[in-house]
Amino acid sequence: MPVVRFEARERFPVKPEELWPLVSDTHRLNRAMGLPFMDFAAEPLETGGSRVTGTHRANASILAFLGQILPLGPKRVADPTLLRLLPRFTIARWIEHPFEFAAPRRYSVYRDYFESPLGLFPFRTFRGGVELIPQDDGITEVCTFADIESRNPQGALVTRFIVGPRSCDLVIAQCPNFVRFLRGEAPTPFPDLVLEIGAPLSEAETKPVAAEEADGPRPVAPVASPVSGSSRARPTFRTRWSHACASISSARRMMRSSRCGRSRWPIGGRLIDGNCSPHSCARRRLASWRCRGMFSARGAACRVDRRRLSPR
Repeated sequence: MPVVRFEARERFPVKPEELWPLVSDTHRLNRAMGLPFMDFAAEPLETGGSRVTGTHRANASILAFLGQILPLGPKRVADPTLLRLLPRFTIARWIEHPFEFAAPRRYSVYRDYFESPLGLFPFRTFRGGVELIPQDDGITEVCTFADIESRNPQGALVTRFIVGPRSCDLVIAQCPNFVRFLRGEAPTPFPDLVLEIGAPLSEAETKPVAAEEADGPRPVAPVASPVSGSSRARPTFRTRWSHACASISSARRMMRSSRCGRSRWPIGGRLIDGNCSPHSCARRRLASWRCRGMFSARGAACRVDRRRLSPR
């Protein structure tokens, strides 16, 4: 099938340097546009480097397609309840080539789709991106483009009349939100975007950093401790949430580190070796023991030498 190009252009009264950090935030931009979730896996190559492979699940792709033709909105497209009701098989796989960034002017990405059961996914190749063209008097012309090669005739119809034009129009539709945010008229550049924990972005989380604050962190007023009476900075919810996520991630990495090659993991304030079987060691007092094991050829047997971990 031939490659078809789609474009959308519009001018906005902001400079490219101001608009670039928001337009180039592709993760949040894709979520605000209602695009399907993407899973990536890196495969090391014998010649060096790695090959990144992306996958689309059927449930997320179905909701994203319905969001292109129906006024569902990003919240409904990412609704976990609806996602659980739909099939979860892989509908597409592709090779993710590196992004091409030229800040603050343009970026693009190329994806080569090599697998789709029964030809359900309409793309064979995709190249898309955004270009910021400076104009006079601080005006920026935003040009979004998509070069799409369809997989089959029915995919060509879907691409030409639905997916192609909508993918470009949705990027332009987000730019007025960026302009209002940069002018201070809106608390967030992505009003329809919701955090994973279910809370909308607040003004404090999305407020741009002022010039006088760029050299260092903002000072925090001390809060008197109810226990000792001393003054200390009260940790914010974001800080406590980050620490909790880091602890959970460390524990999960330890449980999965049967043959990962890394030797020590920080868990419970101590260093614990990770070259041991999770079934024989990781479930036993991780914060108090150091486990060292050696695997057989298939990793089924593990000889463990446990010693008390001295404080460090």
